[in-house]
Order: sequence, then structure tokens, then C-alpha cells
Amino acid sequence: MRIGHQKWLLIGLIFIIGCSVSDTSAQTAFQPAVKHLNQIHEFPINIPGIRAARLFKTPTADMILTHGDPGTKLHKHEVSDHFVYILKGRGEVRLGDKKETITVGDLILIPKGLPHSILKAGDGEFVLLAISSPPLDLSDFRWLEK
Repeated sequence: MRIGHQKWLLIGLIFIIGCSVSDTSAQTAFQPAVKHLNQIHEFPINIPGIRAARLFKTPTADMILTHGDPGTKLHKHEVSDHFVYILKGRGEVRLGDKKETITVGDLILIPKGLPHSILKAGDGEFVLLAISSPPLDLSDFRWLEK
């Protein structure tokens, strides 16, 4: 997949999430925005195994940029579904009992309740873009291994 296609894919994901807000009268208003990923330098979200920064949040979803080093151990979420896009590097994803190698341009769907882990493989940066719906709540992590 060429880099141009990846940018259009990300734009499409953002558009779909924005369109999913159906009843704006009962929800907090939010403004359109653009963030340049190469300008994100602070990672204030404390998730064991990764550095993370919330890029956007709406009433129905959020988007988080993560640097996975070494990555997240086996866990699940009871509330949120996750859509993960690999921006840099390579790793291994575990979805239930299935393991698969992942690399730049791969997309991962993680339904709520499914045990999963995403671990870095090899040298270099491992950067992911994660979309959670509803927005990720750090208390929704159920760690299944230490």
C-alpha cells in the first residue's frame, strides 16, 4: 500500500467516526481540527508498556497515538471496541488464541471482550494509531497477564 493510500484511509476513518454522531443536541459540541503526527511530543496517558497521547475525543470515539515499546501484555476491554492502524515498525498481535505478525499499513479490529496483546518485534520505532468506540477509559483495562 503506497503512503498516499494510507493517508486517505486515515482521513476516511476520521470521517466515519465524525459522521457516527447522530444526535448532537444531547452531546457536547466539538470543533473540527487537524493535528500533525510529527508534532506530537507529549505522551501523558499512562498505559503499561506504551507511551500514548489522545489526539481527538468525541462523545462516541477517541483516537490515540501510541509508541509501543515493548507493547501491551494480554488484556481485554469490557466497554470499548478498538481499531488499530500500524504507522511504523512491526510487531505481533494476539487476538484470543491467534497470533499474527503485523507491520506498517496493517489494520486490526479488536472487539470488546476479546483478550489481546500487541507487542513490538525487532528494532526501531513501533507506532500505532488506535481508535476506540466508545472513548477509551483507562479503568476498562482488564489485565490477564502480569
